[in-house]
Amino acid sequence: MKHLFFLFLSFVISSVLFAQNEAEVKVNLRNGSIINGKIKVGTIEMASVYGKLTIPYSDVTSIELGIVPDKSNKSKVDFQLKQLVNENETTRQNAYEELMKLKPGEIYLVEDFLSSESYTPLEEGSFTADELLEDLKMKYGISDLNPSDMIVFGSGYSIGGTSNFQTIALITEFGTLNIPREKIQSMDVLFVPSDGKDTQKSFVLQASKH
Repeated sequence: MKHLFFLFLSFVISSVLFAQNEAEVKVNLRNGSIINGKIKVGTIEMASVYGKLTIPYSDVTSIELGIVPDKSNKSKVDFQLKQLVNENETTRQNAYEELMKLKPGEIYLVEDFLSSESYTPLEEGSFTADELLEDLKMKYGISDLNPSDMIVFGSGYSIGGTSNFQTIALITEFGTLNIPREKIQSMDVLFVPSDGKDTQKSFVLQASKH
């Protein structure tokens, strides 16, 4: 009986400690969706102009994620972009629809194409590269492409740089969701455990700067 009691007590203690290692967050996705849940408390590493910083979640109010450039499919994307200056509208439309599937990080390739010396815009017609850029930004809620992340602290102080923030495992009532950073616009940290007690963060909704 004592053995069972100690097993039960160990389970309760483990459960409490596990709960204390979770922070409550609000994740704002680029498609406009908002998901509330919990994440394992840890630290964020950021390379900034002040050097490499290790920042605990307990000091963070919100994180705004920049758009990391992705040029791994440059050849394929460039080929499709060149079709957008074709005089045949059907050709442009087919390429346009394919290019609307680009990931946020690949939008830099569209900007590069528009600023290249070889680009000559069509005098008239739809399904152009300029329209594509605007539609992709609208699709992902991006006002300005910026590769830097921004971390905001409770005091209102913020610092920018490149963080190690990648995929987060968000614990929700529907199970654990693994969300890649490219789908996340920002994340607000609402509660962080401290010395066995939850510490409420001062919540301020941070508008995205990207």
